Amino acid sequence: AKKERAYANTQVAKQNAKLGVADPAARDFKVGGDKDGKPPKDPNRPKLSKEEKIKRAAEAAMKAAAAGSAPKKGKDKAEPDPPAAAADEPEPGPEPADDDEEEGGAEEGEVDPAERAAAVAAEEAAARAQREAGGLVLKRLRGEPGLCAALAWSPGEARRLSFHQFCTFGAPDAAAAASDGVLYYELVVGEGLENPQVGFATDGFESGRDYYDGDGVGDCSHSWGIDGTRCARWHEGDEEYDFEWAAGDVIGLAANRATGHFAVSRNGAWGGGGAGVLFSDAGLRCEGGVFPVVSAEAGSFEVRLPDAASGFAHSPPPVDFWGE
Repeated sequence: AKKERAYANTQVAKQNAKLGVADPAARDFKVGGDKDGKPPKDPNRPKLSKEEKIKRAAEAAMKAAAAGSAPKKGKDKAEPDPPAAAADEPEPGPEPADDDEEEGGAEEGEVDPAERAAAVAAEEAAARAQREAGGLVLKRLRGEPGLCAALAWSPGEARRLSFHQFCTFGAPDAAAAASDGVLYYELVVGEGLENPQVGFATDGFESGRDYYDGDGVGDCSHSWGIDGTRCARWHEGDEEYDFEWAAGDVIGLAANRATGHFAVSRNGAWGGGGAGVLFSDAGLRCEGGVFPVVSAEAGSFEVRLPDAASGFAHSPPPVDFWGE
């Protein structure tokens, strides 16, 4: 019965199509045409010549180019969506470095060998210039060449040390510059100081460490230091001490070889607020004397040494300051 009704509906639909009558019940039924439902070709439609086909193809290509897309051959096909990434799939990491890059470049935080050699040569030139100007030589004793700090100096001017990594500078030849057995120098405190340790060392203080070294003045038995940032004094380690400085302060440091004393002043005052004698130690009476040493991790100091190229803002302690 179903087959008979389907056949009858088909016949009715064909008849309606011939008569031009719309059949609402058969609106989804494809009448005539090929298997894809296209309308039948018009037998009276003139055929295009080969030249006309080429011309129309060229026009279609120009329209497609103007629209921003190339003409497509055949039917449009819907492109499949890209597969979704798994939720727990890790993102791709950075590509491994080239072997050439690994072999030729320096690791982060290290100085390239060529740059290191240039930095050492610049340090040697600065030392010669200080010596030729008739002054003492302030130089790096510990730390990475070219990376740890910068020394700015010109004849007649105070030296300026700007720190970028913990290191130590000193003036070993200043030991011979003591006057009446007292060696005195000054530091002007700069901005942003971190972990400063300043004072004196004997010739037993190990130098020539051309690499990062976290030990500075006062970390060993051959040196003594003061730190006005962390309020501590240093000799074979640190000890809390009530002495504080601020940017712009002039700190005086004096070592008396005869009495074995190390004293500190702030803006010319040798007493009050922790100023005065910091250490009384037989090690300060060593035969070779002591010399200025400055350590820090960041920030800057202006360094005034007892030579012709730098003057002092204040005076060393008076003779009667030291006692017996």
